[in-house]
Amino acid sequence: MNKSNFSLSIFLILFSGFLFTNCNKENLKLTVPTIPYFLQALTDAHICTVESNYNGNLIFQSYKTIHTQDIFSARITGQFHGTNGLEYKGDLTIGNNISISPDDQNKYETNTNLTDLYGNSNSITLEDGSSTYFSESFSLPEMVKITYPSIYDNFIIEQGISPITWEADPNNNIGVALIIMYSPTFPGNETFANQGFDKAVSNIKVIADNGSYNLESSDFEDIPEGASITTRIGRVECNSMIDNETGGKYFAFGYSIVDAAGIYMGGL
Repeated sequence: MNKSNFSLSIFLILFSGFLFTNCNKENLKLTVPTIPYFLQALTDAHICTVESNYNGNLIFQSYKTIHTQDIFSARITGQFHGTNGLEYKGDLTIGNNISISPDDQNKYETNTNLTDLYGNSNSITLEDGSSTYFSESFSLPEMVKITYPSIYDNFIIEQGISPITWEADPNNNIGVALIIMYSPTFPGNETFANQGFDKAVSNIKVIADNGSYNLESSDFEDIPEGASITTRIGRVECNSMIDNETGGKYFAFGYSIVDAAGIYMGGL
């Protein structure tokens, strides 16, 4: 084979591989990442959520109350689509100690101790022994820890109340989500439901992650005085990963939220 024919053969092989990857990517099943509505304002600030055409996702979820916030368990779920739906892609390895195999529907799910993962940059690899689909690093936010109110405080929200406080994350320039929630079906709120406050309310704002916030009257819009409420603080981190085999794009998202129950008495 002469030099020109050899070069042409190499070009055709590479071009065929390029076409195969791109055709595969075009035919990959799409999925819409499920992001809790109360964290949407935070994820909107991350560039990785600008694009919505993802072929899979990996979600780290940590939900606590002030009574359970020192327990460092969290849930990991993942799914990765091919051209015909969820595909087998081997084991998912996270950090040094976590390995997750897919179930019979090719979904990944586990509850595990994530003490070493939150607040750090971690390695994430998906491989089946013959192919490494991705091997990248991914940062998770610091776990939220509310310091006031504590489990010993009777959290009455009224004039002169101390700021709600939490352990700040100096590396978080996105901020935290503050969510004030009222439910008419919560025990003790039935009276307010009968007075016309029969709709659930979630007042959401993004505030600086500086460890302290003075609650304002606007935070309790449409919430009756005397109602039982939940104050929630949340952090997020997200990224995206590319499949080396198919060119598919996967959304990776992690969050930590903590709830504190209280009673809104007005007067702010």
